[in-house]
Amino acid sequence: TINPEVTQDPTLQRMRGARCESCGHDEAVLFQAESGAFAASLSLIFVCCGCGYNSACWPSSPTAAKRV
Repeated sequence: TINPEVTQDPTLQRMRGARCESCGHDEAVLFQAESGAFAASLSLIFVCCGCGYNSACWPSSPTAAKRV
């Protein structure tokens, strides 16, 4: 489980412009998983700054989004 409070971490990279599948918010933090099922695949984890929804595959096109 990923704590949704990671969205408050100022050291994590942010992405704007991709809509959250759960709430429609357009900003997420992203980081590479260090343990668990996602770590073996070197997946990036995206966590919505609006609702805390998290996914290894952000639903909107990442090419349309801007990393901040």
